[in-house]
Amino acid sequence: MKAKISKNEHYFRVDLSGHISYESLDELRQVCREQLQGKRIVFNLQNLRFVGSSGITDFVGLLKSVNPNFLHICSAQAEFYRVFEAQNLRASSFHNSSLEAHNHIESMRHIHGQLDIPQVFIGTPGEGIEYGSE
Repeated sequence: MKAKISKNEHYFRVDLSGHISYESLDELRQVCREQLQGKRIVFNLQNLRFVGSSGITDFVGLLKSVNPNFLHICSAQAEFYRVFEAQNLRASSFHNSSLEAHNHIESMRHIHGQLDIPQVFIGTPGEGIEYGSE
């Protein structure tokens, strides 16, 4: 699995690609715990695949470790939604595309006022960082 983490003004976006495996989750789990805890995060699953149940339970566990009020998921395949439902995953929102997730977060900002904007930057703003392999 490969992850690219980028930040815009109001949230972090984690673009995941490749196949889920237990080994590839360790680094992502550490980044989430150490650098993204308490931050608004959009997990873009458009290019993420899983074969059978290998790694999916641990992946859902990683998502559950994020505060559900700050967790947004987009572009997941139907298989992921079935697993999320079976595992009772709670998230602030689920979206069909990253643009839809972005628009939702922006509308929340306008309705509820300024969101808590993380002061921690990962990589160069706009460029993000990448790790893992597909």
